[in-house]
Amino acid sequence: MPAKTIRAVTLAILFLVALALAFLSFALLLLAVVLCIFFALLAFIAAPEETKAFVRGSRDTVDAWVRAMVKLVEDAGRTMEAWMARFAGGTAQAPEANAGEEEAAKKPEAPSEDATDRPAPTKENALTEVPKTTENVAKTPEG
Repeated sequence: MPAKTIRAVTLAILFLVALALAFLSFALLLLAVVLCIFFALLAFIAAPEETKAFVRGSRDTVDAWVRAMVKLVEDAGRTMEAWMARFAGGTAQAPEANAGEEEAAKKPEAPSEDATDRPAPTKENALTEVPKTTENVAKTPEG
């Protein structure tokens, strides 16, 4: 019986500590928001024109960051599609990728090397094969 009591008390103490940490993190978040608002108002009172210029410039900076992150995610997606096509036998592609392939199929070209055309890598040639980097993926018809 004492072992169950000790477990129950320990569980109750841990629950209270976790609850206290949750309230502490919420309070710190609220403090950060209040301080940001306070210093933004203080900056606007001290130098209204410079503050407006900073806000306009930061808006453009954040917009550029978001565009860069979107491009990064798209590039990562293309890299994963190329990896899946090479090692897992391919995946379904996006409609815009299929449209680009249809246009490429209309042009007479030399047959491209596809993931199904290559034999699976073996231990002998695994170390001599050129690794696929972002530059290599962008140059291949897969990516």
